[in-house]
Amino acid sequence: MKNFFLLTLVCYLACICAFQGSCKNNNYSFNEDVVTLQEGTYNIADLHLESYKNKRLVIRGVGNTILITNKGDGIILDALTATTLVLENLSFKNERYAITYTNPTFSKDSLIIKNCSFQGCEAGLYIKNAKFGINNLIIQNCVVTGKGTTRKLVSSQKGFFAFCPVQNALIKEDTVTDLQGVGGTLRAIHVGVIGCAFNKYEVSNNLIENITGGDPGEEQGIMVLGEGSAYIHHNLLKNIFHTIPGTNDVEGIYSKCLKTEIAFNVLEDVGDTEASICVKGAQESDSVNTYIHDNSINFSPDRDPARKTAGIRTVNTKNLEIKNNIINGAQDPNGAINIKSDLTDNKIENMIITENKITACLGIGIRISGAAYKNVSINKNIIYLSDTSPVKGSSYGIQFQILKSLQAIQPADFIITNNIIKTSRPKTVGIFIVQQNKNRSKRNVGSPNNTFINYDTFNFSENPKIYDNEITVPEKKLIVDPRLVKMSLKDIAQ
Repeated sequence: MKNFFLLTLVCYLACICAFQGSCKNNNYSFNEDVVTLQEGTYNIADLHLESYKNKRLVIRGVGNTILITNKGDGIILDALTATTLVLENLSFKNERYAITYTNPTFSKDSLIIKNCSFQGCEAGLYIKNAKFGINNLIIQNCVVTGKGTTRKLVSSQKGFFAFCPVQNALIKEDTVTDLQGVGGTLRAIHVGVIGCAFNKYEVSNNLIENITGGDPGEEQGIMVLGEGSAYIHHNLLKNIFHTIPGTNDVEGIYSKCLKTEIAFNVLEDVGDTEASICVKGAQESDSVNTYIHDNSINFSPDRDPARKTAGIRTVNTKNLEIKNNIINGAQDPNGAINIKSDLTDNKIENMIITENKITACLGIGIRISGAAYKNVSINKNIIYLSDTSPVKGSSYGIQFQILKSLQAIQPADFIITNNIIKTSRPKTVGIFIVQQNKNRSKRNVGSPNNTFINYDTFNFSENPKIYDNEITVPEKKLIVDPRLVKMSLKDIAQ
């Protein structure tokens, strides 16, 4: 009888540990609570999650485990003692915010969400606070769909929205589809705030599709903010745009981080009045670095040209490399690749645009706007402008718009070589360099190595390095103001 009692006690304690304890490397720990939910539907309030007092709380579903709420919001992090929350194999339906941190007074250590689904919620995760958030965020193999909601939406739906300080984030292998917009921001994935130092984000291998909204509001597929680094790669984004063409900014991938790498993503019919890929935010630090490479961007031929969408746009023009991207059917009159400086003195410094292929472009191929240039190179790009375009006026394969601050540029800092530019579109200039100046003095002369070049009131210290470009366009011009270009007409008109 004594042995039977001991056996019964051991079994009872084992059951308690399995429900409320933890298992790390198969050893139970009293620093963790584990709640295992068998297949079924549970009201979140009935789980009394606030009663668990350990620093780590794991909620794990077995089979088809559905969590619902009668109060609007689902799991509220404010009410939990745990500073680390792990959610696995759970389904949330029709909550306002399935997981939220409504009024944080400190940052939680970790939030880990794996193999969970969210249907008809206004957001799978919603945190909005400038001071406190999540130190470590992992969201993996989760599914969010906006369809199937049975509640009246108060604002536009979001997938995973962590508009708060986040030190480390890994968001991978997730699916976000069919979000509905009713005004405000419609966003699939958002991580970070401006001023969040030393952050490290990775957003990879996600599917984001059918993110469309109406006025007023804007849409983004992926947005990352912070003063650290972001690596966004191998994502598939499809059909992200505004309901009314050309009325609001829409981006597929948007970064405002100190260091950004955007690579190996596929974007199909993504963006509106902005770009499929957009990097913004002036940073004066020499640590700024942006690398956009090996992305495929496609706009369907029947897409409304009023959307005026670029393939790649950036106003963070220091230490920038754009390489080996494919952009087909870009609609922005200001460039399939559109670079603008908003740094001190409108400087564009350490910029390489190389080995990109631009096809069926309705506007300008590559456009750069700035005043001061240092170490700028555009080479080995293929630019095929569409033969017809809704854009009125002249078109350009490559355009430099030089702002009002006129200053000499060294030849080594301004190189345009080995590009291919082709079109039969009327009024097309292959390479066009223009300075914003109301009083322009122009003189037409011949061109040594390029079919189509235009220098317009621009102060080169000596012959700029523009050579070996293969340009096929309807006309041939070289426009030079001899007072500003320090070379003789004899030298350049061979």
